[in-house]
Amino acid sequence: MCASIIYNSESGKHLLTTNTLSSVMIIHEPIYIKSNDVFTDIVRTEGWAGRGTKDNPYIIENLIINGSGFTYCIWIENTDVYFVIRNCKLFGAMDNKEPWGCSIYLKNVKNGIILNNTCTENEDDGIYLYQSSNNILSNNTCTYNANHNIALLHASNNIITRNNCIGSKKCGIFISGSDNNILTNNTCVVNGRDGIHIVGSSNNVITHNTCTKNNSEGIYSCSVNNVFAYNTCTSNIFEGINVSDSTKISLSNNICRGNNDCDIYLYKSSRHIKTTIILINNIYSSLYTNISNRIRRRSKMIEVYIN
Repeated sequence: MCASIIYNSESGKHLLTTNTLSSVMIIHEPIYIKSNDVFTDIVRTEGWAGRGTKDNPYIIENLIINGSGFTYCIWIENTDVYFVIRNCKLFGAMDNKEPWGCSIYLKNVKNGIILNNTCTENEDDGIYLYQSSNNILSNNTCTYNANHNIALLHASNNIITRNNCIGSKKCGIFISGSDNNILTNNTCVVNGRDGIHIVGSSNNVITHNTCTKNNSEGIYSCSVNNVFAYNTCTSNIFEGINVSDSTKISLSNNICRGNNDCDIYLYKSSRHIKTTIILINNIYSSLYTNISNRIRRRSKMIEVYIN
């Protein structure tokens, strides 16, 4: 597809145009929004669409932002207005202070939708949610970031779906201290550590994700009361699914094959840790556990590990 950069004298902005008239990308400086009032002011100044309501959210779209020289491409904090960030190309944010080099950083933010963006080659995370809730991350491509491609820290009640997380130096999706999130239909491949890593978090549902060819585990859990179902974890350097020092964990209908160490790994480091792990209808070739008490019901392919 042919593309060219032109200068619009009326707006004073450079535009990247393609041979599809509906696809116009605007080259923009990094954006920092620190409150609802500031969000409203910037929307008016920029001429963005929307009113910040559920039915008519603010729209940030079709931007190309190079974060070089900044620690972010888009940083939003302390807002609860409704907004959408979509169809943006964000890259190159640098790591020397908050938010440490992210394409998109949401801090204490509610009601955002992050949709169909490319977040690549940042010095920290592609997308980072901190103390943020009731947001949706969907259909984003996060690649080759120096930390995680998507990270949630103390962030709850979010939906993370249909994102491609490829080639980060650490994890495809990293979740810590975050509860009641849904991760579904994400693809996490060839990341430097785990495809999905979840620690110190509870009541999350991790389902229908593909985690393959990661340099550590496909999925790693050190957490409580989470559900892992219908995930495909194959050809990872260590385990397909690693559940360590966790309790009230359900693994059902997962496919774990061709992982170098073993397909499913269940471990606890101390006898003082109370563990209950239920396996139902999983497909795997190898399983390791040091949890001694096991109940198995062959007819229903149910295994319960309690210790």
